[in-house]
Amino acid sequence: MRGRSYVLLLLGVLVLPGALCDGEDREYERDLMMKKPVGNVWSEPKEVAIGESFFIYCNTTNFEIQPGDLTLKLDSGDVAHDMVPVNNSTVRYREEFLRNDMNKCYTCFLKEAKIERHCITTTFLNVSNFECMLLVFSMSMSCKFYITEFDISAEYTITDSGQQPVKCWPSLRDHKWMMKCEIAIDYKKETYAFTLLKKLKARKLIQHLQLRRHEIMEPEWESMGNRTCLPAPKVFKTKECRIHLVPQSAQIGRHDLTLIDEPALSGQLFCFDSPRHAHQKFEVHLRCSLSNPPGAQSTEFVQYDYLTPPAKPDRPPELLPNGFFHDFENKKLFVYWRRLDELELNGPNFTYSGQANSAQQAHLLDNNSAYFVNWDPKLPNTVFVWSENSKGQSEYTSTLNIPVLTNSSSHQPQELSYQVDTFTIFWQPPKNRDNLIGYTVFWCPMSNKNLEFCDDREPIKFQTLRGSTVNQFNFNRTMIMYRKAVAANYNDNRSGGMQWIGVAPFRNKEPEKKPS
Repeated sequence: MRGRSYVLLLLGVLVLPGALCDGEDREYERDLMMKKPVGNVWSEPKEVAIGESFFIYCNTTNFEIQPGDLTLKLDSGDVAHDMVPVNNSTVRYREEFLRNDMNKCYTCFLKEAKIERHCITTTFLNVSNFECMLLVFSMSMSCKFYITEFDISAEYTITDSGQQPVKCWPSLRDHKWMMKCEIAIDYKKETYAFTLLKKLKARKLIQHLQLRRHEIMEPEWESMGNRTCLPAPKVFKTKECRIHLVPQSAQIGRHDLTLIDEPALSGQLFCFDSPRHAHQKFEVHLRCSLSNPPGAQSTEFVQYDYLTPPAKPDRPPELLPNGFFHDFENKKLFVYWRRLDELELNGPNFTYSGQANSAQQAHLLDNNSAYFVNWDPKLPNTVFVWSENSKGQSEYTSTLNIPVLTNSSSHQPQELSYQVDTFTIFWQPPKNRDNLIGYTVFWCPMSNKNLEFCDDREPIKFQTLRGSTVNQFNFNRTMIMYRKAVAANYNDNRSGGMQWIGVAPFRNKEPEKKPS
């Protein structure tokens, strides 16, 4: 009897501590349910480069923890192992190195209760003035960029998507450090995605760069008179090459040329006759005959671009016959011309300029017209107009003689009207018919921006009619959305200029009339 009591007493003593622990756990769980754990998650260092190690810290400020209470989970669901206690409320996890350039995010939990989420900030490379240029015949391009300081232990590489990394080499230009890399190019691509990598010991800094095909610069092609010369191919020896120049403009025909090595420049340059059109872009295709093995043909080089050298405009714009309008009230004289065709511009920064022999400068209105202010109608004058671009002015000017305009209304056609149904413009003869020899009819599409002006994307058209008794002109289609004008022509150059139907420059709109 006594032995049995002793065993029961002993069991009671052994069970009692476990019961106490279970009670504490339940109280701990109740605390977690009653109040949210407060804490922080952070990384050291704050910014991490590819290949660098870093620490993630997690703590709670309103609970005392036991080993295993705090856990770190990645967004992928993986749990961070080997957590190390720092004190009774903080743990630390070490990531050996950042394996890619995507941000890693960690969430800290106390038991199952979330404390906070923290994402690693990745440090990227930040180079400036990144640009690439095609290398003629080598199926590659040379890329360059500038760095703020040069470290001999740093290594830069560049990778085009799907290609092997290529090493970049330093160069000192104008007291600035520049890195150059030569990389193979796929001419079929419209967009090139580059990854630039800087390695400094275990640290890696990355920058993603993108260039579209038109942003890759073309090499300068040397012009020798009327011939263009290129560096000779270095990848093989050639006997003869065929070059196909496909123009960007539909107005130019395809050029098929033979590229023959200049004897005096053998092994250095290839030359061919330059197309006659200045400042025009051609797409270049090349196929060469190889000397080794004899008679073999190279595959056709994929296209690159060739821009012919610029030149001065060949001619001035063509001033229209009696192509002027005198705004008597505002003391302005408008002059009109036929603009040059696109193939005649010959260079960048193309424009038109004008001047009167009274030294007045014209104000360019658009590609078809200009105006002079404070025009003196009491004096005859001459207007000069020319073309110009970055290479200079056209050699010749176009001229228009302007008569005395004090009584110009008596030398202008009267009562202009347009009949919509028959596409016909009508007018009455001028008051003064002495020496009247005929009329000129003008028309141009209205500008979408201002109905008072012509759309300068198209030239102004005109038709000269002989005979003083002519009083109408029939168009071959409707002219509702066109500006129309008529000028009377005299054999003594006394025309009063153009009379516009509808809207004249800086005048109120007049209704179009139908003949009774």
